Amino acid sequence: MQKDSENPKGERTIYSVSALTSVIKDKLEQGFPDVLVQGEISNCRVAPSGHAYFTIKDAGAVLQAVLFKGSRRYCDAELNDGTRAVFRGSISLYARKGSYQLIVRSARQTGLGTLHLRFEQLKKQLYREGLFDQARKKPVPFCPEQVAVVTSPGAAALQDILRVSYKRFPGISIIIYPAQVQGESAADEIVTALKQADRDRLADVIILARGGGSLEDLWPFNEEQVARTIAACNLPVVSGVGHEIDYSITDFTADLRAATPSAAAELVFPDRGARLAEIHTATDRNRHLLLKRMEFLKNRLLSLSGTELHRRLQQRVEQAALQLDERRDRLIRSAQALILNNRATADTLTGRLSVLDPRAPLRKGYSIVRDKCGKILRRADKLKKEDTIAIEFGHGSADASVTAVRRQ
Repeated sequence: MQKDSENPKGERTIYSVSALTSVIKDKLEQGFPDVLVQGEISNCRVAPSGHAYFTIKDAGAVLQAVLFKGSRRYCDAELNDGTRAVFRGSISLYARKGSYQLIVRSARQTGLGTLHLRFEQLKKQLYREGLFDQARKKPVPFCPEQVAVVTSPGAAALQDILRVSYKRFPGISIIIYPAQVQGESAADEIVTALKQADRDRLADVIILARGGGSLEDLWPFNEEQVARTIAACNLPVVSGVGHEIDYSITDFTADLRAATPSAAAELVFPDRGARLAEIHTATDRNRHLLLKRMEFLKNRLLSLSGTELHRRLQQRVEQAALQLDERRDRLIRSAQALILNNRATADTLTGRLSVLDPRAPLRKGYSIVRDKCGKILRRADKLKKEDTIAIEFGHGSADASVTAVRRQ
């Protein structure tokens, strides 16, 4: 314990921050050397070192906790947000931050928390309805002209997206649809922003983004209304919510899931530099192949002597002439056959028509008698003496007057 050496004897002790913290640390750790705590894991994070950092919570309070890598073998509880367990350990004060925490030695799982149960129930329900089916997911455009971003304007997630987009393809426009991404009204605001972005149709794809957080912080992205709105969007939706280990319902209903907002931007915004490099590489490769082909043809042409080249060209010309003659002969034969066939058909039709010619009997010696009105007479009793009649022969006609009528 450090006291101020200038203080006169009998006055109250003045502690430095370090000294006071040391006193509190001693008393706190001596008072709770072995304690059992029951609660629900939240905001769990496993560091690269293997140590796990998380919060133990209940309805009234939260307690920071750490499970060191060496003690994990004594832990039979899943280190996931929403896991309920009984934790055994000791209370320690972390002097550098002035905060106390539970150093977990072992843990026994007792169930799942309320939020985690709701998460699993909704996940199963939407899965049964087919909202997670890969077949209904829409492809994300390779190079969009405009991108809509649904997030909080003050969030670090938006800055990450802007930074990545500027680095990869600064020519693509970004339209921000603001929405709270945490709190009671967040789900409603997210739904409104998504519907507006989809209705405007100004963008080719929508990014729904938020940084990491606890299960409670990310809960708006586990609301049923948000999931159904994403599934109903006509535009493809990319979910970039939380950190690598965080999964939300939006990740399953979105057309594409990214581990973080930055990863979502990398999936949506193509790398212009890489694309240009690929184009240059392909152009150089095609140019090289074309030059090789030209060199090959040139060498082949030079390898042929003048006589040989002339002979080959002559063969080509003669072969083409033969083919032309064959085709001409085939056309002539086809035309002649068509003419003969048409002529035979015409002769047949002429013969049929001659049989039906009404003047054919006249040429055999018959005649047609008409009255003065031009009507054909078939009976003698239709005439009377002195009627005028017209007689039509095979060749020519004559007018006559009836001198007598003989009825059979």
